[in-house]
Amino acid sequence: MLFHRALLPDFVPEIIIGHDHITGSSANHVAHRIYTESAYVHFIHTLPEEIEVYKSRGGNSVLRSAEKAEVQYQQCRNAQLVVGVGPRIHREMSTRIAPNSNVPVVCLRPGLNRNLLSNKVDLSKPRTPYCLFMGRLEDGDLKGAGLACRMIRMLNLDWPWQAATRPRLILRGFDPANLDSEIAGIGGIEDAKQYLVPRPYAPDSETIANDIRSSCVIIMPSKREGFGLVALEGIAAGIPVLVTAESGMGEMLLQNDVATAIGQSVAEGCVADVDGDIEKIGKEWATRAQKIF
Repeated sequence: MLFHRALLPDFVPEIIIGHDHITGSSANHVAHRIYTESAYVHFIHTLPEEIEVYKSRGGNSVLRSAEKAEVQYQQCRNAQLVVGVGPRIHREMSTRIAPNSNVPVVCLRPGLNRNLLSNKVDLSKPRTPYCLFMGRLEDGDLKGAGLACRMIRMLNLDWPWQAATRPRLILRGFDPANLDSEIAGIGGIEDAKQYLVPRPYAPDSETIANDIRSSCVIIMPSKREGFGLVALEGIAAGIPVLVTAESGMGEMLLQNDVATAIGQSVAEGCVADVDGDIEKIGKEWATRAQKIF
């Protein structure tokens, strides 16, 4: 917000890019007050009116989602182009913007991580059956951590192979400073604790890549997820994924061209519901994970 043209002498950008309500505010400022001759492109990668209601952080107002969404909307109205990450966000933003503005809205399908694309899974070598859950656990309810715990418990109770090969669930995303409150916020974690491998949140890309390459299945059971990059990273590495139907990633896998390319039955097997009776949903996720194993 303190940027000035003198910081980049003899440079005028053709395009200024911002995303969502935080960096979008700074980018809007730069585009409309400093480089007024440049085009502004606004990226949307979250849907606050879907996710805020599930966040359990203290002090959240039920109207915070509406406030964030309104900031998003105004930023989009000020742009020359709006880019929604994945089909879910594209659909939602088109619904809101198209009737009220002539700003074009397009869909971006993120590409595959080249570092992970080189991964080759060698099933001739011993492999512990790890399920990987990755997400900030300060929002454990939103990310579906409780469903993940129920799934791993049911999977172990009905494990048809040797006991020594029982699967474990890696929960990557704990904040060491708030560990007790984050654990307390995950329903079903006590019954599943013997099957869990807790790990702290890691922003380092190589640490994340190591988790992905070491897994047998990556699960993304979020109650709502604008896109779901962790599942796309798993696909890039050749690791099977189970994703929430309430996600842009789930919608993308079921789109005609993608489902045709990977096989309709494979696509449908990767996408599971998260709404409804929690025990039935947990059993469904466990059954699908067992099929992968």
